[in-house]
Amino acid sequence: MGRRVDGRANEGTLRPLSCELSTLYNADGSALWKSGSTHVLAAVHGPLAPLNMTKEEDKAIVSIVIKSGQQEKMSAQEYEWAEFLGNVLTACIDRNRYPRSVVEVVFQIIQADGSLLSALLHAAVAALMDAGVELFYLPVATTCLVHDHADSKSSSIFLDPSRAEEEEPHTSILVLVNENNRPDR
Repeated sequence: MGRRVDGRANEGTLRPLSCELSTLYNADGSALWKSGSTHVLAAVHGPLAPLNMTKEEDKAIVSIVIKSGQQEKMSAQEYEWAEFLGNVLTACIDRNRYPRSVVEVVFQIIQADGSLLSALLHAAVAALMDAGVELFYLPVATTCLVHDHADSKSSSIFLDPSRAEEEEPHTSILVLVNENNRPDR
């Protein structure tokens, strides 16, 4: 097997990972997550009192905002990602500890070079920990790319695909989230 598009040796090789905490001074918690050339920034604000009191609940509400580029509104893809991230983060945050409040997670996509949804989740978890938000468990995600070989009936699975690999024909992308430590509630 030859090298991957970005020079990695084989299908199971991950790009270099790094995380910097407390990168923003005006957020309760923040994290800059880097996975190769994919860079995302997550900021946590809260728990805060909701701006609209009709949205108060006995448990905290998790709000997700994703920003990329100069656009003011989220794209359809970003809304889908926000819903996914909201569901995962809502399950891992001990929302009972923060009644009648909102935990807002704001993402800035700095550079997207594949495996973006996994990077967003990892940045969010790191920013929540930086903010001191109580978590039941730490979800982790892996992006896998399944490449069907046109000349045979076989497939290859690539971990942590780059954008170039994600855009190749005959591929499917899977995001696997591990919630092994999820408590029964």
